[in-house]
Amino acid sequence: MRHAMRKKAYMFGRDMIWPQVAARYMESFERARAERRHSSRQEFAVKPLDKRPGELPPLKTDHLHHMTDETGILQHAIFTIPNYIEGYTTDDNARALMVSALLEAVGNEEAKELASRYLAFIWYAFNTETGCFRNFMDYQRNWLEVNGSDDRHWALFWDGRIFQPYIAWPVACLSRLCPRLPKRPARAPGHLRLLEFMNIYSGLPVIAEPIKSGRN
Repeated sequence: MRHAMRKKAYMFGRDMIWPQVAARYMESFERARAERRHSSRQEFAVKPLDKRPGELPPLKTDHLHHMTDETGILQHAIFTIPNYIEGYTTDDNARALMVSALLEAVGNEEAKELASRYLAFIWYAFNTETGCFRNFMDYQRNWLEVNGSDDRHWALFWDGRIFQPYIAWPVACLSRLCPRLPKRPARAPGHLRLLEFMNIYSGLPVIAEPIKSGRN
């Protein structure tokens, strides 16, 4: 009886030796391969980024409104609180104008009102006596400089395509700005922006002629 029990245990264990385990692994792999070959391919539940359209959160303009008052957009904030001490800059109002133009392009109903406010600030920043833009203004609406830096003038023409809805404004400034054009080195970033603006609207005589005379 003891011999019979030993023999049964031996025979039962023969299915667990490593060669048998390896053979069963191979059978499992072959079976999975065959099933995969004949079954339809299923996509992952989560698609990769290149297989789905861009999903962005809803656009919020709360902070833009908090930073904007009747004068324009303030230069800095302390976390989310506008910092009146730093006042305003033409730089930031030009950037805000770009944002409002892009907002208008996507159908934002408040964009035109914001753009009008920023554009008014930039127009006020233009010193008609010197033909230059001023940049820094304190909270009491006092300009802190007579003229801004030369590169500041060209930087305001950041992207001609964005300013297309407000083309009358830059055109009105160009006749006064173009005589200063040769004073800037050809690789100055602001100068390149102005040249890009000119290339986009070169068909308008009021733009082409001032540039031509400014270069000669």
